[in-house]
Amino acid sequence: MKHLSPSRPSRLAVGGAAAAGLALALSACSGGSGEAGKPAEQNGDGAEQAAEETSAPADTALKQLNEDEIADVLNGLTHDGKSFATFDVEPPAMQSAIEQFKQADVEPAACKDVLIELMTMPSADAPNKSALSDDNGYTAAIASFETNDDATTALQNIVDTNSTCHNMKMTVAGESIEMEMSVDFIDVPGAGQAVETITSSPMAPGTKQHTVSAVVKNGFVTGSAIHDSTTEKSVGITTELVKAYDEATS
Repeated sequence: MKHLSPSRPSRLAVGGAAAAGLALALSACSGGSGEAGKPAEQNGDGAEQAAEETSAPADTALKQLNEDEIADVLNGLTHDGKSFATFDVEPPAMQSAIEQFKQADVEPAACKDVLIELMTMPSADAPNKSALSDDNGYTAAIASFETNDDATTALQNIVDTNSTCHNMKMTVAGESIEMEMSVDFIDVPGAGQAVETITSSPMAPGTKQHTVSAVVKNGFVTGSAIHDSTTEKSVGITTELVKAYDEATS
């Protein structure tokens, strides 16, 4: 497994997915409902091999967006009748999940440091911005790298991180909470490669958090439906991000 350095770009997507998943798991302390669902299988080595086989060659001629340009793309985004606005700090629910996670005992222990780093430290490798829909129902993020290879590496880091943190157990205020993360390569219209991360917890049976990340040119985009999250909803917002990034760099 690749070990993530403090400047690794994958924290833009993995951090958001992890925080959303932690919020899901921790909210179960207040009681969850619904039927239990089986999380998608982890691809593991097969997913890593697929990434290597389909990686596109680097293209240094690609246009790299700066943060102001990324903000313009996100603030001009509409999806499912909702508009989006960028933010510079984590939403309250994410902040709460991060703070609770910091105080928790986590197994495997290595996963705690990795995810705290991913969720709390901004990417130093590429301009990036995140946005929230006006109803707080969707999150969207874009990072713009110098090359397609850099964006593809960010995607692969999601697979790598999942190999360490796909099955976690944390103890918060004396209560044990389990959380599972799975990742699979999926199809997103217009994207070169894409993966879906699914986070679930036995504490909240039947409830899963779906986050979809995709590579388009030298861009790395991530979308997630927060309320009643499904694959279709998260693919929908990510497809809009792929289209918007493609148009902004054409």
